[in-house]
Amino acid sequence: PIVRVLTNAIKSDRVANAYLFRGTKGSGKTSTARILCKAVNCHRFKALGDLCGECEGCLNALNEAVEIDAASNRGVDDVEELIEQLKYLPKLVDVKFIIIDEAHQLTTTALNALLKVVEEPPRHIRFIFCTTKELPSAASVERSGTLTDKAFMTLSSRCQIFRFTKIVDEGILDKLKFICNRESINVNEETLLSIVGRSSGSLRDAENLLDSVFSFGGE
Repeated sequence: PIVRVLTNAIKSDRVANAYLFRGTKGSGKTSTARILCKAVNCHRFKALGDLCGECEGCLNALNEAVEIDAASNRGVDDVEELIEQLKYLPKLVDVKFIIIDEAHQLTTTALNALLKVVEEPPRHIRFIFCTTKELPSAASVERSGTLTDKAFMTLSSRCQIFRFTKIVDEGILDKLKFICNRESINVNEETLLSIVGRSSGSLRDAENLLDSVFSFGGE
């Protein structure tokens, strides 16, 4: 459903000013953010419904994008420096994406500083916030939330929100088989199922485990 909504938004020129991708680790939030960044700038996406991978937009979208890890760049100074950069038009693409990972870790003042620009960004700017934090109800935040919780809830209300869920075991198994095929790695299905069982619905964890198994076992 997330892919369908985002695809239709691009085809109908209704891409939102800001998105909030929330869900467990390894469920595809940042990967989807990067793909959306390419798709919006792909010169042929509207006609193809898929990335061509060859046009200027596809090749340069991530070079023009700004990715921030809010776990280590969370203060108002970091945000004000970012806002200053937004004035400049991107050179190689139409739309510049700002991807902020672990967005719930931004400070109260940083969140408040972002609020105005998220509501009315320059025409060439779009925001994607990614978070592993569950969003509490507005009532519970109003009743017992901290100032930071309230600021994050206010920012969230300005975004289109998509909830990413854990990936089903069959999906992870299929992806691991695809990787093994592509990399000519010989791993039996019992081992792959064991990796899937230990990944708890996180594709990233499953891929890291596969890499460790391959490093340990060689060919």
